[in-house]
Amino acid sequence: MPQEQKVQCTRCRNKHLYSERARAPSATISGVLDLVCPRCNCRSYYQLDADGKRTA
Repeated sequence: MPQEQKVQCTRCRNKHLYSERARAPSATISGVLDLVCPRCNCRSYYQLDADGKRTA
């Protein structure tokens, strides 16, 4: 995924860049870091197009 891709958190709906996602320890696999929402630490997100709308 390109680092400049806009994404939207599925929980808090925060729109941010993929590169802005924070790293947090994985809950399921020890020693692995997941990318999480910088606002609420949610691990899932929607990809957005250039207009800020969800892509299919």
